[in-house]
Amino acid sequence: MTENIEFYQNQIALARTEIKNLRQRISALKHEHQKEISHIKSTLSSLRCSKCAEEATTVVNNHTHDEGTSSDSQIKYKPIGYIETSFNNKRGLPRQASVMTNSVGVVTIDTNVFTNPEHALSGLEEFSHIWIIYHFHMTESNSTPAKVSPPRLVGEKKGVFSTRSPHRPCPIGLSLVKIHSIQGNKIHFYGVDMVNGTPVLDIKPYIPQYDYPISEANERPPTEGIDLAGLNLNVSS
Repeated sequence: MTENIEFYQNQIALARTEIKNLRQRISALKHEHQKEISHIKSTLSSLRCSKCAEEATTVVNNHTHDEGTSSDSQIKYKPIGYIETSFNNKRGLPRQASVMTNSVGVVTIDTNVFTNPEHALSGLEEFSHIWIIYHFHMTESNSTPAKVSPPRLVGEKKGVFSTRSPHRPCPIGLSLVKIHSIQGNKIHFYGVDMVNGTPVLDIKPYIPQYDYPISEANERPPTEGIDLAGLNLNVSS
């Protein structure tokens, strides 16, 4: 009887060890699987062929409505270019452009949008900063939560429109970056918070006289309503 008990105890211990080993193996396989998926996504986002650029349309309003309503159509935009950065995935990516002000990125204007893209950038060198409007192409979700937990709030939930979370009904990003140089159809800038291969929807100059918030005295900027030509529009870094 004692021998039978010891035998079954040994069998149970062996089974527990095997189960533990299987769990560890499954965990390792999941990790490898995620790495492979990230690698594939990074490779796809780095494609620059003309055909891929033509097919890379961005759905800005992906909210569906009941059939028969006047709001059931989708608004689609074609990227004007792409962003090159040293971040091939979201892991380690700065949360804001102001976090790593020395990191350099490049916006390349697509020649399929403009025959002479450098003409579209003429005059932009007069400004110190630009707004980059882009598509969160690596943020995939079948649903958008009304509340999210920003990292800075340590678990506290806020309405998605009171945060800068990439998980939005329209996954559009906005970053204020400093111009380093403009060469041909490329804008080199400081302040990266985008993944490599990010599609760009638009670029606008930062104009302090209009983009800087009005003071508490509710006074309008001194340049309001006058010609801005010849003014120094640079802001400090």
